[in-house]
Amino acid sequence: MVKSAYLRVYEPVDSVTVAVDRLPVADEISDAVHWSEYGLVDEPLREDALEADWKGHRYLCPRRPKLRLLEGVLAFHNAFVGGEVLVPETIAATAAAELQQLRDREPEQRSHILTSPWHVPLRWFVAFTPEDREIVQLEGAVSIRYRTDRRSATIRLSRALGILEAVGMDDGVVDNVRDFSDWIEKFSESALVELDYGSVAELFDDAQLVFDESAAEVWESIVALGAKDWERSARMYNEVSGRWSHAAAVTRLN
Repeated sequence: MVKSAYLRVYEPVDSVTVAVDRLPVADEISDAVHWSEYGLVDEPLREDALEADWKGHRYLCPRRPKLRLLEGVLAFHNAFVGGEVLVPETIAATAAAELQQLRDREPEQRSHILTSPWHVPLRWFVAFTPEDREIVQLEGAVSIRYRTDRRSATIRLSRALGILEAVGMDDGVVDNVRDFSDWIEKFSESALVELDYGSVAELFDDAQLVFDESAAEVWESIVALGAKDWERSARMYNEVSGRWSHAAAVTRLN
């Protein structure tokens, strides 16, 4: 299956209702492949939530698998030239109709999870600082996770947008960061924001992950931009983008 990284928003447990006997944690949901009318998916399609404990508090992240599946099918269909070959118009139309029905029935429902195949988008790192970084062990393998509160993530994204706009950065870069900021801002300030390398971590060896400081390098590049230190900004950007270039190349190849 496709190796993926995740950006998740967890809400305080008292604000989320799920009707299941046992809540899974993030690394338990992709152990098996499941079949849907839209193809294979690598997590169960039941409605439940992921559980996390952070700084003495318990949080839940609704998985909304059907919502995310439908949004993903349509995004894939619309994002690529030739997307209609892999996702035929009839399937896309069915997905669009089902998604609209879901939104009409539950207009407040939104996805709490962003998924990125084969790499971590650099804009995700803007929401975090090096202090948010955690080295985690999953089944004996090293991985990376960043966690922060939604308010801090929003402040950082706003600061980055101000710098990018002030220096006249390309509209495509600014729009990507703004869209990400707008998505996060819809959640409560007390929410937990988590970047999980997920199975993308398997593309690196343990030593590479231990020394991976992608969020630090992204922010060093942005701060240097604000100081108009173009050389340092370019050097730090090349450092972090180079780390992810081979993974991004897999995305393009697929």
